[in-house]
Amino acid sequence: MRSNLIFFLSAVLFTLGSRSVAQDGGTGDQKKTNNWGVWLAAEHEISRWEDISVVQVDNQLFVQSEKGGRAHLYTDKKQHCPSRATLLNRTRVFVEGCSKVFVADLSGNIRYKLRRFWFFEIAPNKMGTRFAIFERGRSAWHEFNDGSYDKLRLVVYSTEDGRKLFERKWKQAPDEPVIGAKIDLSDDGSTLYFHEDRTTTFFLDNAVH
Repeated sequence: MRSNLIFFLSAVLFTLGSRSVAQDGGTGDQKKTNNWGVWLAAEHEISRWEDISVVQVDNQLFVQSEKGGRAHLYTDKKQHCPSRATLLNRTRVFVEGCSKVFVADLSGNIRYKLRRFWFFEIAPNKMGTRFAIFERGRSAWHEFNDGSYDKLRLVVYSTEDGRKLFERKWKQAPDEPVIGAKIDLSDDGSTLYFHEDRTTTFFLDNAVH
């Protein structure tokens, strides 16, 4: 158990160290430092819903319309920490910053907050009424070196108010290909599709909430 804890702490420290690019020659890779700085300074479209998109510049997010209008959405407190954003419909956007996770309107007003997710995929339905999240997580005491996940989770929320509509938790089975797994919601959000080597279907309106 002690060796597992040491491995876990070492992995965390390595990850944190790799996120803050060294400039004193500690990594021996000044080119990566320069490329990272160029990437942060550039503008990137990270989500789109019809004629609306979210663009990112360093730690700032903006809502951009095809007509040319632009509005500030969010600025994270931590510099040089890219945020993740997904448009859920024409009025709501999911934001995962380094400081917090929430769903906001397109003016940046927070409608509700969510817990932080680790290694996740997000999929809104086409009507924009619900969104699903597939999370791959590991507990602090789990065997990192076997490459499996012991905290897998599927969850579906109401886009309007963040109400949890469905949740399933499980541990990865031997040879279960969760790394390449994908999720989809039906257009009306009543059905969740979980794609691994086969597709598992969950009928949400019949689920026990």
